[in-house]
Amino acid sequence: HGPHQQDPTADQHELIEPVFQFYDDIVIVSYRYQGTIEGEEPLAPWKVTSVYRYADGDWLSVHENRTVVKQ
Repeated sequence: HGPHQQDPTADQHELIEPVFQFYDDIVIVSYRYQGTIEGEEPLAPWKVTSVYRYADGDWLSVHENRTVVKQ
C-alpha cells in the first residue's frame, strides 16, 4: 500500500497528539497516525491533516493529506 492509502490489514489504529483548529464552519485536524498488526512491527507512521466543513447538520470531509514520516 502507498502512503496515501490506509492499510486495511492494521489491527489497531492510533491517532497521536491530535490538534483541532476551528474557524466558523471549518475545522482542521492534524495528527500522527500509527497502525499496528498484531505480532508484527508497527507500520510506518504518517502525518495527517484533514479539513472538514459543517453543512446541513453534518461534518463533511473536504480535504485530507497523508505523508509518511521519514525515520
